Amino acid sequence: MAANLRAYRESYERAGHGGGGGQVQMSFHLYVAEDGAAARREARAPMEEYIRLFKRSAAAWVGRTSGQYKGYEQLVNLLDAITYNRVLAETRALIGDPVEVAAQVRALVAQFGPVEPSLQVMYGDISEAAAHR
Repeated sequence: MAANLRAYRESYERAGHGGGGGQVQMSFHLYVAEDGAAARREARAPMEEYIRLFKRSAAAWVGRTSGQYKGYEQLVNLLDAITYNRVLAETRALIGDPVEVAAQVRALVAQFGPVEPSLQVMYGDISEAAAHR
């Protein structure tokens, strides 16, 4: 994805839209607790539930193709490879204590450049109280 973002920003600038490459939004799940290990433990079940539901909804694409949604027929196969441990290892979600999450954000900016984060705080079966703390 980093290579695609670089190509987009370069094309944006070449097209005469000015520096900065436009505004790029990326979505991340967020779960922060005072203790990083507790955050990872508490976020596991909701993230696994989210992945399970995403796989179930993506199953509608099996055997279908669409010119507007090229590649979606492969979505289930891609999601089958996603595990909670992989989500953590690849920083596909921001989960940890405040210091850890700040470091994760810095790493994502270093990898992808400036992005506008869209943070999902209620996913799986996370309670409203846990999401708002």
